[in-house]
Amino acid sequence: MKQLQRDSTARIYFAASLSRVLPAYPMHAHYRIRFEELTAATEALLAAVEALPHPSARPADGGWSGTQVVRHLLTAETGIVALLEKQVARPAAELPAAGLGEWLRGKLLSWQLGRAGKRFKAPTRLAEPAGEAVEVERLRREWTTLRQRLGRVLADFPASHTSRAVFQHPRAGWLTLPQTLRFFTDHVRHHQQQVGRLAAALRA
Repeated sequence: MKQLQRDSTARIYFAASLSRVLPAYPMHAHYRIRFEELTAATEALLAAVEALPHPSARPADGGWSGTQVVRHLLTAETGIVALLEKQVARPAAELPAAGLGEWLRGKLLSWQLGRAGKRFKAPTRLAEPAGEAVEVERLRREWTTLRQRLGRVLADFPASHTSRAVFQHPRAGWLTLPQTLRFFTDHVRHHQQQVGRLAAALRA
């Protein structure tokens, strides 16, 4: 019962912390919706990792533990947010123009990440997530801080940059900011499938 209370308190803290980002950093309504979707997907994944018998335990096949999955997502998102912080300050003319091709590739990426059972090899530039035991709550706090940085980016993002590409995905190529936010959410949901497989393996 005490563990359930701690988990519930942690989830409330995460949601409350991110809900404060929205009024603190006023953003375009479209970005706000995307941010709220991302927040909900992230909390669902964290709750699934917390529910594992041993969040830092790896399965017999040598795959990632639940906390390694979270670390991977944090590492990937940290790098992209750092890039977005730089892109915000650049003149729009210095950023690649985005057209139909970028839109189609973004849609294809979203579809691929959403396919049940579909697996991808992590980009080589992302190191293997650290495997030592770590509390999920610590990772939640790190993610909250990162999302606050993302909130500032969304609030400061110039309207002139809307149709410009700001992030080059290793598979899909250049993405606009809305597409990048969509990728964040799809990426989290994709790895929640992995956590589901891990839960079944650890309980077998």
